Amino acid sequence: GPIIGVLVFIGCLLLVILLPLSLRRVASTEVAVKYDKVSRKLGDEVLSEGLHDIGPSGKLLKFETTKREANFVKFNALTKDGLEVEFDISFNYRVRPKSEDIFKIIDNFGDQDGHDVYIKALCSSTIRDVSVKFSASTYYLQREDFEEDLQSVIIQRFLDYNVGASLEFVQVVNIDLPPQIEAAI
Repeated sequence: GPIIGVLVFIGCLLLVILLPLSLRRVASTEVAVKYDKVSRKLGDEVLSEGLHDIGPSGKLLKFETTKREANFVKFNALTKDGLEVEFDISFNYRVRPKSEDIFKIIDNFGDQDGHDVYIKALCSSTIRDVSVKFSASTYYLQREDFEEDLQSVIIQRFLDYNVGASLEFVQVVNIDLPPQIEAAI
């Protein structure tokens, strides 16, 4: 009778309301992990491209698997001889989409933004650590050596600190030497 009709109508109405709230899309350039905001539980699998049912109280923690950049413009660091050099450097890296790497990123950094902040801080401290190995005058003659050393140290630190990412490349775009060094060259 009429009660069954009302129940069917309410069921259909709930379906129309809850279904769109439950479905989320993961792009081909992303991976994601389901998180239930009510129970505060993390899903146990990494989701790849497609439409996923995460429930009305769920959200997706998404991670871009395409190239990411950490750029430093007019970044100051000291040289071996205590002079200040200004760098423009670009780091390109990718999040590794393997499950263990994604869950490490979530455990250690929370989300993509927290991971990006950490990567940028790691690159920043590495620029300073590597720059003190070179004297100001050698930057002019050994720019490639600095870039190669910087890249190898970053690769090793990515491994040592389990950042769940791999370095694609480092590019030293510009080096501004102190005026006294530029005048001597």
